[in-house]
Amino acid sequence: MAAASVEWLRDGFWPRASPPACAHAELARYAGPAYVTVAMFALYYIFLLFQTYSKLYLLNKRTPPAAAGRALGPRLRTALGVQPYRYHDPVTAAIKYGNTLDPLAILGDRMVGNTLEQLSPFLGSLWLYSIFVGPERAWLTGSVYIGSRALYPALFWAGSPWILLSTVPGYAIIWYHLGATLYALQALS
Repeated sequence: MAAASVEWLRDGFWPRASPPACAHAELARYAGPAYVTVAMFALYYIFLLFQTYSKLYLLNKRTPPAAAGRALGPRLRTALGVQPYRYHDPVTAAIKYGNTLDPLAILGDRMVGNTLEQLSPFLGSLWLYSIFVGPERAWLTGSVYIGSRALYPALFWAGSPWILLSTVPGYAIIWYHLGATLYALQALS
């Protein structure tokens, strides 16, 4: 046991890399899709930070809790009829849990919500395409997807039909990845 802990101290925090499952040249081909995956997660966390910022900004602008309680009173309830501000005053609960019509809060919620709705289909289709069709074009289509997703906040704010310039390319890329993967799988059998 002591020898293992000494080895960990000697080698540092990061474990030694085991040999890759395939040749380095083959593995290097997947660098583009790997970068796209990292960029997608970075964009997701940027959107999460904006969502948090928008809620904190609204909380700082809010009505004092005593006045808010009188203004909203028992009218603010969830679909189950439970008052959501059991641990918060009514305005704080309205901002934190989405019971608000403030455009900034809605923008933050939709940025995160829409990204989460498409995150699994995008990353799944990206890696299936990379493996069965080729990683070079996956880097290109993935970068276009990230670019269209990054435009989402501004296009959501601009309204319909502008938001379609962000969402439709994303849907098309996901379905292109899936369709090309199916085609490549058919060719294998």
